[in-house]
Amino acid sequence: NLSGAQRVKVHSEHRGSRTVLYVASQLMARRTALAMLQQLSCCHTSPAWRQSISCSAARPSDRIRQISGRSAGRGRPQTERRTAESSARNISSQQSYLVTCHPGLEEVTAEELRQPWLQAQHSLQDVQAVAPGRVTFWSDSAAAGYAAALNLRSATRVLHLAHEEQLNPQRAAGDTVYESTREALSWHEWLAPQQTFGIHCLHFYNNSNITNSQLVGRRIRDAICDQVRDARGRRPAPPEGLPDLPIVFQMLNDKLQLFRDLGGGSLHKRGYRGNAAVHKAALNEAAAAGLLLIAGWQDKCRQPGATLADPMCGSGTFLIEAALMATQTAPGLLRETPWPFVNWHDYSDKSWRKIVRDAEGRAQEGRQLWADTEGRLLGNDIHRGALNLAKDAASVATVAKYINFSNKSCADWIPKRTPTMVVANPPWGVRLLPGQDQAGSSSRGEQRQQQTRGGRKWEQQQWQQQQEEEDDLADTWQQLSIFLKQQC
Repeated sequence: NLSGAQRVKVHSEHRGSRTVLYVASQLMARRTALAMLQQLSCCHTSPAWRQSISCSAARPSDRIRQISGRSAGRGRPQTERRTAESSARNISSQQSYLVTCHPGLEEVTAEELRQPWLQAQHSLQDVQAVAPGRVTFWSDSAAAGYAAALNLRSATRVLHLAHEEQLNPQRAAGDTVYESTREALSWHEWLAPQQTFGIHCLHFYNNSNITNSQLVGRRIRDAICDQVRDARGRRPAPPEGLPDLPIVFQMLNDKLQLFRDLGGGSLHKRGYRGNAAVHKAALNEAAAAGLLLIAGWQDKCRQPGATLADPMCGSGTFLIEAALMATQTAPGLLRETPWPFVNWHDYSDKSWRKIVRDAEGRAQEGRQLWADTEGRLLGNDIHRGALNLAKDAASVATVAKYINFSNKSCADWIPKRTPTMVVANPPWGVRLLPGQDQAGSSSRGEQRQQQTRGGRKWEQQQWQQQQEEEDDLADTWQQLSIFLKQQC
């Protein structure tokens, strides 16, 4: 029954016993919004509901604007279009964020975001694990996103929500994606003349009339490029390397969400690996940190004489992450790749510098605390090549002096001190990956060709190789059990 707007959606959020309805139309003028809400309160039949409605027009919010249909900017008078675009540039003071992590570590990441010092400095609100591998929060300050990207250990991405919209499933999805993206923001203001942008798909499933995420990515790219071209006369150049504005999108149940990626990629790339070779079975750094947090190392490392041992340390991921945690060193302090958000139009250099200074102060204090506890980090591996990788990475991470490495068989290794905690990522063999290449060097097609050519001889070789791998695996686990029984 509402008049005064062409496209209207109602978005509900449940807050305790109340249901809040945001009524908005695309690029709606403030006066029109107020008139619509007043009309809504008058036409509704429930007196109780009518008394509780708030007839106030908020500024257009990227968090709650729900847009559908064709572009409202086309065919409107130039004066009205300028007024609407000016209104849309008022970004909501509530900054919404999505933090991704490994599935199963949602509560760990959420607890990191609930740390008292982080809450006190940046007022993170409504931290929730909303789905496997996803945590959301919002804050009144953009600095909260900077702090999360710099300090979180178990997170893989920190994404700032720029726009979301429930698309019309009755229309061609490519058209609605294009129109939604083009009218979502003033992209020519978000991108400086020489800056580039990139598109990455985060999640894509259960959409009505589109099954190709690449098509959605192309339509988003076209919409941004076309708007910038109309404003400046030329399209943005494609990125050569890391883009200045990394855009991540997800489309779930016909709902399109556009994010800015504060890290420009996965945050597990701390920087201490550099361009060096990586162990073929190296553990992901964010996953290793998450497991250490689950094990409670962040608390145990404060106990006098705390000792963590890894009898099969490989390239040292557990040990390095444990050292960073024990010394309160933010993983982002090791990063050499420039942070993309320092080039954004709303970047606050003052806020960022303060966050970095605070992190450096905590690291300095943490190194002293670790020294006072006289803690130890002990690592061992039978492969000297893997140990060399671990030593190099520990040196780059500036934690080499906190870790003692040994090159022995697991069963023969005697730590200098009885461990308080033992962590290990033992070899798992091929039994967890049925049907895949056991040797790790040839494709399934090549295996079929070899099987056809070799016949029974090829089968015997494969059986013999599998038996040798299983024997090696059993021997490795036997050595680990000996170590745990004798030294722990």
